[in-house]
Formats: sequence, structure tokens, C-alpha cells
Amino acid sequence: MLQKEQKKHRDLIVTDLVESYENLVFKVYASIVFHQQYCPKAQFLMKVDDDVGVHLDRMVKLWKIDERANKSMYCQVWPRSRPKRDPSNKCYLYCNPVVQVYV
Repeated sequence: MLQKEQKKHRDLIVTDLVESYENLVFKVYASIVFHQQYCPKAQFLMKVDDDVGVHLDRMVKLWKIDERANKSMYCQVWPRSRPKRDPSNKCYLYCNPVVQVYV
């Protein structure tokens, strides 16, 4: 099925990465490199997974009213969240004397 999709639309980015949370940053990097090399004139790059929903009409409306939208990154911020100090947690943060603001 994927081969059929690729043959018809040529819109799949294929890497040899193992699908894992730890490799997510490499998947994002691969999409940015692909965008720069093969789609340099594209105004926007959107990275989503199968567990993400996007309301495109609202995004387009935002882009039209916000002149900074083409240089922006949107995500949910958890302002009162605490750093995870348990090393077995996938979101573990090293215990530094100074905790910086993070997203």
C-alpha cells in the first residue's frame, strides 16, 4: 500500500530509522532536511503523526491574521508542569541546581 502511495503521489519520506520515541528527533530532522533540499519554495512545513489532529481552516485563518506565522512554531505549553526526575521516565530531565523554563 505504501509503495502504491509513493508511486502515485511521491510524497513519502522514507528513512531507515527504527520507529521509537527516542528517534522522534531524527524523524523531525529528516523532514526538515527533505524540505530544504526538495521543497525550498514551500512556505510551510507541518510535521504530524497518526495521533495528531489539525484543524486546517483555523490554521489558515491564523496565518492570514498573524504576519509572523511563517516564522513560528505552534505547540501546547504546560506552564505549571514539573520536570520529571525519575530516570526511568521517557521525559526525564537531569537534576540541575537551576531549572530552566522548558516546553
